[in-house]
Amino acid sequence: MKFIAKKLKWSDTWYHGTKNGFIFRYTNNNGYYVCVSHKTKDIRFNSLWDKIIFNTTKECEDWCETFDYTKHHCIGEDAKLCY
Repeated sequence: MKFIAKKLKWSDTWYHGTKNGFIFRYTNNNGYYVCVSHKTKDIRFNSLWDKIIFNTTKECEDWCETFDYTKHHCIGEDAKLCY
């Protein structure tokens, strides 16, 4: 998966990538964390909810490559189907 940097005037740089219908965004705020959402389903996740923080962009991107929403505490109507 390829990540693209996006910077807005009023925020830090966020890196965006997509895979299997999921949009992955990460940034550095005293460690890297990831926000995940699905393009069409109501599934959302933030790595901070499970206290997952990364030290490098490589660790972060590797985690995104293997992300499985059924193994994390996702929210949303479609995420409830896996509980």
